[in-house]
Amino acid sequence: SKTPTVVPIQEDDRRLIASDEKTKRFILGIGKQRIAFDFTTRVTKLPPTTGDQPADVLSFEKKKKPRRRNSVA
Repeated sequence: SKTPTVVPIQEDDRRLIASDEKTKRFILGIGKQRIAFDFTTRVTKLPPTTGDQPADVLSFEKKKKPRRRNSVA
């Protein structure tokens, strides 16, 4: 009889071939009109230190709108 060979599992040898996202659908009917809402969940593996530091704050410049003057009659 043959002696079984132990083959180590290496992280680099595995790869993702396909993934299936979990989806739920909600259909809203108002009169003759129907609207579908699709809710999808995706799981992502993150490196161990992800999210340990606060994110940088980015400021946005707003365009100032001209003020309307109220006329007194």
